[in-house]
Amino acid sequence: MKSSAVFVLLAAVFWGSDGVTEAASPVKNDVCTHPFVDINGRCLFINNFAQMDWDAARTFCGGFQSDLVTLDEANLLADIVDFINKEGLTERSYWIGGSDQALEGEWTWTDGTSVRMGTPTWGADGQSQHPTGGNDENCVGLDKDNFFFFNDFSCSSEISLICELKL
Repeated sequence: MKSSAVFVLLAAVFWGSDGVTEAASPVKNDVCTHPFVDINGRCLFINNFAQMDWDAARTFCGGFQSDLVTLDEANLLADIVDFINKEGLTERSYWIGGSDQALEGEWTWTDGTSVRMGTPTWGADGQSQHPTGGNDENCVGLDKDNFFFFNDFSCSSEISLICELKL
């Protein structure tokens, strides 16, 4: 009887209600609700199924009471890239919440704060570091062809997206 009680206790500790170990779950806290997962303390939804332009991506995220992710920390970028690689989501580029649509050359996040320029977030194209698109490329995405560093894309490009639930 004593051994069966220990087994039940161990089973309760190691297995969630759906039969999956808690350690295998990407969610670190109870704040993020499906489809969002906790990445570096932020609730993110990395949607690699849908592909749409930047404005449609903002509308899509808004349907989840969220917006495109604000990547204002290099560690957050690294954690997102780690997640993308670990989950095998590397075949797509992803919209994030930066643009210079309001004023050319003045890159801001959807919340109005400034996007940090240069290293360590923006990728390079030959000898030039992004953004390099001028008036034609005004929205920021994580570029699958450049190790998921920031790249300025045409806002009408149809790529996947990352939503952030603001808590």
